[in-house]
Amino acid sequence: MKTAIKRILLMLLMVMTAAAFVPGLGTAGKAFAAAEWIESAFFSTAVALPEYIVPGESFVQPESGEVHITNAYTADEKELFKDAFTVDVKRSGWYHFYSENGEYVRYGDEYYGETYGGDFRFKSGYNQFRITVKIKEGNDYIFDTTGEYYLMGAGVEVVDVNEDNTEMTVALTVFDKPMITDIYLGRKFEIPSEGMNVTDAVLVLNNIIGTSEIPQDAISISSQWFYSENGDFVAYKSGETFRSGKNELRIGIYIEDEGYGLDNKNLIVYLDDEQLKPWVYGGDSMAQKSWYLDIESAPPGPQPETKTSRLFGGTRYETSLSVADAYKEKLGVDEFDSVIIACGTNYADALAGSYLSAVKKAPILIVDSKHDHIVAMQDYIRKNVRAGGMIYLLGGEAVVPYNTVTGLIGYDVKRLGGNDRYETNLKILQEAGVSGNEILVASGIGFADSLSASATGKPILLVKNTIQDSQKDYVASLKGKKFFVIGGSGAVNDDLEAYFKTLGETKRLGGQTRYDTSVSVARQFFPEPKGAVLAYGANFPDGLCGGSLANAMGGPLLLAANGKADQAAAYAKEKGIKGGAVLGGPALIDDGNADKVFS
Repeated sequence: MKTAIKRILLMLLMVMTAAAFVPGLGTAGKAFAAAEWIESAFFSTAVALPEYIVPGESFVQPESGEVHITNAYTADEKELFKDAFTVDVKRSGWYHFYSENGEYVRYGDEYYGETYGGDFRFKSGYNQFRITVKIKEGNDYIFDTTGEYYLMGAGVEVVDVNEDNTEMTVALTVFDKPMITDIYLGRKFEIPSEGMNVTDAVLVLNNIIGTSEIPQDAISISSQWFYSENGDFVAYKSGETFRSGKNELRIGIYIEDEGYGLDNKNLIVYLDDEQLKPWVYGGDSMAQKSWYLDIESAPPGPQPETKTSRLFGGTRYETSLSVADAYKEKLGVDEFDSVIIACGTNYADALAGSYLSAVKKAPILIVDSKHDHIVAMQDYIRKNVRAGGMIYLLGGEAVVPYNTVTGLIGYDVKRLGGNDRYETNLKILQEAGVSGNEILVASGIGFADSLSASATGKPILLVKNTIQDSQKDYVASLKGKKFFVIGGSGAVNDDLEAYFKTLGETKRLGGQTRYDTSVSVARQFFPEPKGAVLAYGANFPDGLCGGSLANAMGGPLLLAANGKADQAAAYAKEKGIKGGAVLGGPALIDDGNADKVFS
């Protein structure tokens, strides 16, 4: 669906462009309606293209006939005849480029006088090898510039296309060294409400991703707080604290090892899973660049809980509304921007939605097909979700029917569902956008471990006994992978753990029982908790919606039950937890067991 919408928008843009050049729309606009879209193509050449280049070395540009199409496919995956195209390398000097400050300029006599008998010499920095592909007359195809194109197995970018999308230029970029594409930073400080010393803004380097393996000492980072008043940024002096209002944390990144470079065209920097904005000074250098994070001085983060509340209703559906109210209070908002609706008779979609809930600051409401439950849920949305807000439906129509939102006027509605819980899980993660480098892996055929994981605010990948191809493809698309396998080998088997170890750092968080596993998760992700949420460990309904509340408290979701609270109590005592919330009525976790934990 997303590809179809993208194609329609591109078509409209090109029709508008054609209309600007051809009065009365012209033939270009008409051709688009009948032509088939080419969505992928694979090019090859007999000339060896290097992974990295050495400045000053020559590279013989291939003849036009030495580059050809090996395969091409339409949007409906129909393979095309190769003789429908021509491929041109153009030895005019236009198609080897050197980039300085992001601007590509030609090689050749007229620019550098360095052709050396027809060869081209590499410059330091970016170099591009470009080819132009043209559809022969009589073949009714057009190129989808958002498609996927490859040269010798490497992805190439579309850099130019003519008005009617029948001629396209693609470029393969090579560098003079391995390039850094992603940097993951963390911070060892909280943002207080009334300023802090610059020297206390301690940053840590968590991971570096690049075109090959990059050592951690290849770069250095520095930081300084800046203060903004009327749009003018003023640097703080050493030892000064930042003031109230808008502030920026600016981060300088510097190459320490000249054997590596910063890919400043594609580089993304994250700080605590939030993507930073680039702030360039002194030119677009491959050796240094600065990034910044907008921050407003705000109330301190979660404060220690000093009392315990019980959140429950006559049904699991009423309990979810009570949890949503507590979540709204903890966030300090009058209305939510989004809300998530999940099935209340099964656990998988709601627990997979915990990461989306954390990202969108949206409560999870559970529902079934009963009219009075739907009415109560809709009434809550009207009173607590802003007009024009987003309603997410998790799962297919069989679990969350469309009549769930019938009558909710003025909201955007988006369904995230697949053929099974695992496809739905992937759609949820794709919607939330996984920006950090930590992925939790939990069983999709048991609720307990993913219930404990739901408070972490981290993406959860649900698995069964083997990993599906679609899951492999999704995980492979992520960068900076670090996996936490939740539960023992009976929940997520050893073969799966071994598979994830081939992809990145992997750690298992488990225990003898689900209650032990719950504490293992808490220890890993909440070393200094401010509170906790207790959920019944023998069944899922009341705990389904509690993960986001626990996360907003700054603490874990701990599993307990009457007579089975020792593990949670030991963790709470060790960490000095004095309060939090208990989900469900006393028949599941009575006051005595709750007091044992929060004492």
